Amino acid sequence: MSSPENDHSNGNKPPAARKTRTSFGAFLLGAAFCGGFPALFTAIAPVSYVRLERVGDEVRASSSTCLLFFVPYARQQVTGVVGVNDRFHEGTLSRSRPEPGKRRVRSEDEAFLILHGAAEDELLEVSVSPVNIKGRVEDVEQFLKDPQAKELRLFCVSNWKFAVFAGGLVSLLTVLWIVGTVIWIGGGILSLLGLKRRARGRD
Repeated sequence: MSSPENDHSNGNKPPAARKTRTSFGAFLLGAAFCGGFPALFTAIAPVSYVRLERVGDEVRASSSTCLLFFVPYARQQVTGVVGVNDRFHEGTLSRSRPEPGKRRVRSEDEAFLILHGAAEDELLEVSVSPVNIKGRVEDVEQFLKDPQAKELRLFCVSNWKFAVFAGGLVSLLTVLWIVGTVIWIGGGILSLLGLKRRARGRD
């Protein structure tokens, strides 16, 4: 029969320790998949919030580009906005495999809203879906022409198919992981409180 010392020297762990280690490993795996994957996906196809504000005779602009719809990872600012234009990048065709006769795949078209500051090299640029780019440019032009307009807020989607529809679906993984984490932490707290109550009852 092995003694407790032998069990310890052999690296055997009590069931509670093994369960804790397994739970923490599952937590890290869930964080990597349910948190990391949606964050990376929505960072590649982000949404941006643009705000233009008129302060006296000057127009200031700022933008927040977000992953998971609401978590900013890039910010830009421009003072003394004097103009607006757009930039368009047409998608390219490429073969799915280098062999001749294979199906060709076309990448997505891209468009960008560009706000120019007073300095020649000062600009703010955010990705906007080609479907919406003309409307966003017109909105900014009208704001700049109207001296009575005080503020303009724009919601800019880089690509509706990937940023909103697919991005919304993968973001549900993060929501489910957060809910599961809250339940897991809450269960641990309740278990700890239950153990303390039992210990007090024995005393």
